[in-house]
Amino acid sequence: LQKYYGRRLKPLFAINKGNNSVNFGSFGVSPTYVLARKQLWSMHQEADSDVWVRLEGPSAYTTTRTAVANFINKPVDDGMAGVGLSIAGQVDPSEVFFVDNVGEAANVVARSFLANSQFAIDGATNTKQKRTILYFANQYPMVKAAVAYYSELVAAGCNIAIKEVTMSPEMLTDRPLFASTVAAAVTEHEADFLIMDHICWCPAYVLPIVDICKAVKAARPSCFISIDGAHAIGQISLAQLFAEADKEVSPLFDAYFTNCHKWLICPRHIAVLWVPKRHQRHLHPNLISNQYRGFAPDGCLSATEDRLLDRTHPTKVQAEFYWCGTKDMSNWMVLGDALAYRRGPLGGDSNIMRYNRWLAAEAARAVANIWGTHTLIPDAAVATSQGCLSTVRAPTDDASLNAKTCRQVLEFHNTFAPPVTFNNTQYVRLSAQEYNCIDDYIVFAKEYLKALKLLQEP
Repeated sequence: LQKYYGRRLKPLFAINKGNNSVNFGSFGVSPTYVLARKQLWSMHQEADSDVWVRLEGPSAYTTTRTAVANFINKPVDDGMAGVGLSIAGQVDPSEVFFVDNVGEAANVVARSFLANSQFAIDGATNTKQKRTILYFANQYPMVKAAVAYYSELVAAGCNIAIKEVTMSPEMLTDRPLFASTVAAAVTEHEADFLIMDHICWCPAYVLPIVDICKAVKAARPSCFISIDGAHAIGQISLAQLFAEADKEVSPLFDAYFTNCHKWLICPRHIAVLWVPKRHQRHLHPNLISNQYRGFAPDGCLSATEDRLLDRTHPTKVQAEFYWCGTKDMSNWMVLGDALAYRRGPLGGDSNIMRYNRWLAAEAARAVANIWGTHTLIPDAAVATSQGCLSTVRAPTDDASLNAKTCRQVLEFHNTFAPPVTFNNTQYVRLSAQEYNCIDDYIVFAKEYLKALKLLQEP
């Protein structure tokens, strides 16, 4: 794989020749081919907007949702230990929704379920005076902000208490301890909602998500589990997780969202939100438009999609998400092109995932060796707990100095990795993408040390 991937693929991506960033995970970057296809889809809409919106669009929307569901359901050898290659996912296309990013998805889930006093996971009317939301202390700031916002709304109709669970270093190497700790916190706080990452932004760690969900649902079946998979799709296989997501008896979790502009190499402004049929009667997009209450302009949907206007039909909510006002739909239209490009010129999903995982681990070791520090995830746990992101102990204990050093390296050497704090300790997070090679990380590590020395001088 090392012969096929690395710098030889860099010309395929819309990235400056002198850009040596090892921070793909923050914003992603698309291949020039995928961006060109997006432009063609935009021009197709402009060429005859009535034909597109009223006739072609709804069926294209269904086709693309089906392609995404099939991608999630297909078992892929991503190099992670314990992945069952014979276990297929069970995602139905009617459970797939497109939003701009996971920030929007988090707000959709918060407004539709967390702050909805009429929602209860068992289908009954919620009668609790207060509902409790639990998330990790190191949860992504956007998720924390969304929960805080909705908890402060008087119109929410219910009091919301926010509790946190701390992710200790010991949990990172003991997956049973991780699952039992979360389940114990859910029980202790009588949590009604649990929000957690699939792959943490800090530390760069793949949670034992199946074990956690099983432990939580066993301890408190009425707890709504929402999973923030911002980094997941395209980085690791999701088939095994979604094999048990929507079982009629003891479903594993209740909502999942993931960005496509990161590891799935799509343009920005496209993310997938998964909500099972059992919860969809409460689900609405953030932007309420014509399809709410089952109304649509005459001819807005094709004859085969007219059923979506029936408020009692279980897939009516798809019409709400399809039409959130007039906007460019090329972001989700190009999803099929991105998936095909991964299978073709980029060598296939398994090869991409396995190369990126290998590179993330090797890069972390190389940087730690140059800095004289250590990786956050021990070698023994990498096989089960690390994807295409890695975290390395910074050679400084000063958070401000760590941040200034990373910024200076970006300004003067056009390479960057974000500074992060975990357990009151300074780290740097590295990302691995198929156009990266080990030399990229060595350059960053050496330039970081030079910048750090200059900043420490009196």
